[in-house]
Amino acid sequence: TARWSTTEFEINRDLGICWWGTWCCCLLSSQNSGIFGFGSNFTQAFVFIVAIVLSIVLFKINALLGVIFLVTALISHWIYRVWMRSKIRESLSIPPSPVEDLFLHCFCPCCLVCQEAREAKSRGLDPTDFFCGEKLVTLEPVNENLTSSKFCITEEDSSTLFNKKSLFSEILSVSKTSKIILISWCFLALISVIVLIWSKRAANIGVLLLVFVQPILVFYFVYWRSRRQFASLDFVIKMFICGFFFATIQSYFLEIVLQLAVLLFMLILFFIVGLSNLSLLLSIFESSQLTIPSTTQDVLIWLSKSIGSNAVTNQNDASSDKETMGVVIIFTVAVIYSFLNAFVVAASVEEMTKFFVVKCCSFPRELREPDTALVYLMMAALGFATAENIEYVFGTKVSPIPHTSLIVGELFVLLIRVLMPIHLICSVLQASNLSKNITGLATLNNFQILLPAILLHGTYDFALFVMGFVSLLFKVNDLAMTIVSIAVP
Repeated sequence: TARWSTTEFEINRDLGICWWGTWCCCLLSSQNSGIFGFGSNFTQAFVFIVAIVLSIVLFKINALLGVIFLVTALISHWIYRVWMRSKIRESLSIPPSPVEDLFLHCFCPCCLVCQEAREAKSRGLDPTDFFCGEKLVTLEPVNENLTSSKFCITEEDSSTLFNKKSLFSEILSVSKTSKIILISWCFLALISVIVLIWSKRAANIGVLLLVFVQPILVFYFVYWRSRRQFASLDFVIKMFICGFFFATIQSYFLEIVLQLAVLLFMLILFFIVGLSNLSLLLSIFESSQLTIPSTTQDVLIWLSKSIGSNAVTNQNDASSDKETMGVVIIFTVAVIYSFLNAFVVAASVEEMTKFFVVKCCSFPRELREPDTALVYLMMAALGFATAENIEYVFGTKVSPIPHTSLIVGELFVLLIRVLMPIHLICSVLQASNLSKNITGLATLNNFQILLPAILLHGTYDFALFVMGFVSLLFKVNDLAMTIVSIAVP
């Protein structure tokens, strides 16, 4: 009688499996079913995605109907998962335990999916593509003697090394999953164009196309022109999409949780530091007549206007020393809050999620070339930055430049963000440290690899947060303040 090689909760055994099981359990489950031969990867993933989309659509039509459909879909998936796990137990000669499986699927289905994936890996079963179930395509270099020490490739070298393959022919050779990604991307682009035309914003189509100029240029100069012998186009596409969707979604949720924790910490600190001046501080905030802030910029605006309101009070108040003390406390709180948000919330989370896109993905073989790590990390960062650019550009409601149209404002926002590619720069720092591990020059853990990027990103954000706060406090012109706020990643 066999046993599981790991328990359900040994999540520290494999970082990559844990990452996928946490953030996209359905894909890992579909991969398990394909590896053990109990279903199609594509069918499971497709049904799950369709169920989520339909539940959202039905929820928009009727909230109760959407909830009923979602609950029904989850129960059906739960029953299927229990059946599949019983089949996996049978194939591995592990004694059945239906009650245990039912119970654990109610409370931690992700843990069971991760356990199954670890079991497949420990038994040497070949990993497959998450979505389509294909065996991972092995990248075979055209010339085994070519190493990353040869950074510059001439036109003659390129013709010899790559057999004059065109981009179109390379696209035809990628995996089914990458082809589905490209087709879906074109479909989404078409839908976006139709929506913009329908909403009488046809001019925004040009802005949407310009958003992708930066990714295309980086793809050509960093990868296609000189490094395609080190990295697979198939994985370049997947790294970009994972950065665009998975890293962005992870960042969003993790930053919300950490921002709430920082706010709680600041409230406690604010109470302790200002306990003796609590009534004074409350009167300052009451005189500012501001609503409760919800984002980092809102908090800084809130604090700056509180100080500004207090400054007006000081002009007619003889006891200005206490008010000045209140202003000092508020300013100190603003600086500490900016520091924590810059380094703990923004920089740490975003650099970690971008790095884990590459760290936690399964490759046909271990990364052996520094240039391979550089390409994949930059593509993941590029996907993340592109998603942020779309959010900032099309989230613009009023042009930041006075007396100009919204289109001009969107182009201005895009220009500022493209000129400050902090995500790409930090990905190069990550690649530099990861390359030390690959080449054997050093043995760095994940924190040591990420630390330089976190410090640079955090310093960049902190400087911009403080500049924004000071600009609000001393009423610097709106355009300068807008540039600062746009540049904050």
